Amino acid sequence: MNSDRAAWECAHEPTAASEATAPCCVRCPLSSLQRGACARVVSLAGAPRLRRRLMALGIRPSAELAVLGRAPNRGPLELRAGTVHLMLREHEARDVLVELADAEGRYALPTL
Repeated sequence: MNSDRAAWECAHEPTAASEATAPCCVRCPLSSLQRGACARVVSLAGAPRLRRRLMALGIRPSAELAVLGRAPNRGPLELRAGTVHLMLREHEARDVLVELADAEGRYALPTL
């Protein structure tokens, strides 16, 4: 496992109640979000080619994303980044660290 990605993993196990409402962490990989979740990109990991592709699609630090849908069996995620709608493979979404918005749409940390 990538050492950068290991730091993103949740430090505790989610409960059944928290799993039904939201992921168990404030910062987590994009791949862990469920349909309807909104988040802000914190950082990108992975190969330089993948990072360039994601940034060209509008997935860059401080960009706000919405998960519109998920394919079954760990398939691609349907996302909205600004005005762009795109599909992102699950293994690519693991390289995007996001910060979840609270119920009012605010984030824990200010934008850089």
